[in-house]
Amino acid sequence: MLHLIRHDNEENGTTACKLLVDIIRAYRMLTEESLNEFVAVFLQIFANMKVLVEEILSEDSSVLDPANVLFSIRSFKVLGEMGMVIVIMSQIHRQLASPAMQTTIPHAIEVLALESPAQHRTRTDFEAMGGTWAGMSPTVKNTGAYSEFIHSQIKACVCSIGQCRILKVLYRCYHISLITCVSLENSLKPMLKISY
Repeated sequence: MLHLIRHDNEENGTTACKLLVDIIRAYRMLTEESLNEFVAVFLQIFANMKVLVEEILSEDSSVLDPANVLFSIRSFKVLGEMGMVIVIMSQIHRQLASPAMQTTIPHAIEVLALESPAQHRTRTDFEAMGGTWAGMSPTVKNTGAYSEFIHSQIKACVCSIGQCRILKVLYRCYHISLITCVSLENSLKPMLKISY
């Protein structure tokens, strides 16, 4: 399955992640070696997200051909599904998965903080005029990819919150980051009130 996630297209990568969830749930099999290999792929996908966002979601991005499919290792869909695999691993194999999970939380928060360059420009321009921007920028050309990006951010947020709770870490610093980043491209940030 990990070979498919590394080398195949996003459709097969998404299916491989869903199969991994089913296998882990049904057979409750997980070795330290397979966990470490999975986390390495997960971190590699996290590392690819910033470049992918700038490449696909900028104002000067070319429109993606719907017939072309991205590689799994460079896919918003696969990132979201891999987050769900991590959650299942951590629920079923808490002792084994805890050390590996701690390495993914800071990377997930970095992905949550990403913003489409086209969206950023529209939001800052609108806020400079005294308004509050909510919604997708009209200059985003790849609306399907933008939607997948937002969905992957939501799943990464759920994954990170679940990991913080399972790890029972004092996650106040992560909690603040998660609350501000889950604002979906910062469009809701002015409306959020963080209180303790």
